[in-house]
Amino acid sequence: MTRAIFLAHLASTLIMTALMGFVQIAHYPSFSSIDPAKFTEYYRWHTRRAWLFAPPPMIIEAVTGVLLFFYRPAGVGTAQVAAGLALIAVIWLSTFFFQWPAHKKLASGYDAGVHAFLVKTSWIRTIAYGLRAALVLWMAA
Repeated sequence: MTRAIFLAHLASTLIMTALMGFVQIAHYPSFSSIDPAKFTEYYRWHTRRAWLFAPPPMIIEAVTGVLLFFYRPAGVGTAQVAAGLALIAVIWLSTFFFQWPAHKKLASGYDAGVHAFLVKTSWIRTIAYGLRAALVLWMAA
């Protein structure tokens, strides 16, 4: 069971790291290229599809991150697990306090200031996911 938990954790972290990198570098910046008259329609389309990709691995990552406290593979220390959970907390807090409110505002229409805020604050998650990927790969080694 320990191995399965760790592999699910590793996979979900790497999936989210790749997804967040794409979102940060390509997807979010593309919002400014959408015709403002069509932005709300595009945004609704985008949101329906994004919900299929981000929440499942985020939830798996968080649950398995907690489970790793109880089912740690040999060679993985409590400090590594705690650091991983701290980064997960940063990601979730950033999502709920910065990105989620920005997304709610963009759902009403394009706003350049809100968009810039979304792109800027999303770097928090992008960097945290990069650190998480390095951490879980270190744990795997």
